[in-house]
Amino acid sequence: IDGRYLTNGAWNNNYSVSCIDPCAKYDQNGKLWLSYGSWSGGIFLLKLDENTGLRSYTYNYGFGTNPVWNGSSLRYDPYMGIHIGGGYYVSGEGSYIDYIKDANGTGYYYLFVSMGFYAPDGGYTMRVFRSSTIDGSYTDVTGDNAVFSQWIFNYGNNVQYGFPIMQNYKWSWWTAGNSQVAQGHNSVLQDDDGNAYLIYHRKFDNGTWWHNVEVHQLFVNENGWIVASPFHYRKGYGLTTKIYTTEDIAGVYGVITHNPVDYANLATNQEAQLYVNADGTLTGAYTGTWTYNYSNGRQFLTLTTSAGTFQCVLCNQLMERMSSQTLGFTGMNATNELAL
Repeated sequence: IDGRYLTNGAWNNNYSVSCIDPCAKYDQNGKLWLSYGSWSGGIFLLKLDENTGLRSYTYNYGFGTNPVWNGSSLRYDPYMGIHIGGGYYVSGEGSYIDYIKDANGTGYYYLFVSMGFYAPDGGYTMRVFRSSTIDGSYTDVTGDNAVFSQWIFNYGNNVQYGFPIMQNYKWSWWTAGNSQVAQGHNSVLQDDDGNAYLIYHRKFDNGTWWHNVEVHQLFVNENGWIVASPFHYRKGYGLTTKIYTTEDIAGVYGVITHNPVDYANLATNQEAQLYVNADGTLTGAYTGTWTYNYSNGRQFLTLTTSAGTFQCVLCNQLMERMSSQTLGFTGMNATNELAL
């Protein structure tokens, strides 16, 4: 075994890959790939043979037999493959790649990585990066690369790396012990109509390790980034072709801002009231203005607030554990990498 994979005769966890959490995926040209890996050397991508599903030995990583570096970041290793995320034993596992298009037909390969530890009090969160090609480089909404050049504590209060598509949260009518915490290790599926769905496991703040598997629909906002529906998916709900009026949209909304929380003590983001007023103003949880834009099935709601701009998608929803229909929205503040 080449020396770079070992430290004092043991596996070099700062460099070498941990071979778990596989995601096999065809790219847009019909080529088959496998992403895998976790804490340790990070997430890697291997070319697979389309006829056998096994590793392709005709693909040359880095065009040689030695690793290729971008400064202090590993790019290629001839054995492990293409380095697309992590490194230096920063947290990250459960990679999943899916190609998602917006309403204009522009698509990206989205890389999902779960950062933190998967225990209820481990700060587990799904982080999202994207690339125009399946082999990267993958960057988040503010341009940070999924590959690391040194060890850092990259979860919990650190939301710099990857868009955290949701954090610990609780709606006001949920009973004690039923908050969503430690969401992660997701996959993404698309139906024949191109609708994308986020499938992940979530735990509870009730002192157990029990978990549920949930499905939330994904939407693309006006900034061209994916956001997750407020409530889990139910057939017949989601985007509509209705052009909403001011009277349809105006009202009092319960909103949750997905801030980092004291995850070790199972803290959750709580619901606040936002008044979306008919005169185009916002009061309550945020102050500012709002605008609505509809075009060819795209339902965009922009909230311009003193805390930043949230680019949202307006959607018809069935409220979890209430079975009540509501008009809702989901969005993100790209500058601060906050989901709403």
